[in-house]
Amino acid sequence: MKTPKIAAWQDWHRYEDSPVQVVTVKGTEIFRDLADAQRKYPDLDPAKNTRHFTWAMKGKVKGRPAMRFEDWPTDKALSRGASAQRVASRYAVRLKR
Repeated sequence: MKTPKIAAWQDWHRYEDSPVQVVTVKGTEIFRDLADAQRKYPDLDPAKNTRHFTWAMKGKVKGRPAMRFEDWPTDKALSRGASAQRVASRYAVRLKR
């Protein structure tokens, strides 16, 4: 059985005028909106992955909904970190049994 592919965030159009977080290995930058972020990073595309960035994800800036993009090295590091934590927690649960 094939596992379903994760779909891009379909609802991003509602947040086009919301703040944008761009997370890179150098840090996080906050922009006023998508157009502002695309002036610095023209490779940002909310609907699809690009050469340098993931598609848009849900984020928050000061408690408000925001679009979040990650560069690929950051995405890989965060994904690996989450996987390592899941594996460690599963291992700990097995030890308790």
